[in-house]
Amino acid sequence: MRSLILAAYVMALIAYADWSPATGLLLAALVAVWAAPLVRHRLIPAPVPAHK
Repeated sequence: MRSLILAAYVMALIAYADWSPATGLLLAALVAVWAAPLVRHRLIPAPVPAHK
């Protein structure tokens, strides 16, 4: 759900923004917010279950 909201915001930003350096920074920040969980799950290995 968060990805859909961020994607809609990015599409609106691309469609209606006046392209200034601040807009580019905002777009980069939105992509970083979207990609952070994906990168975190790739970098952190899954826990190994404990043996009983």
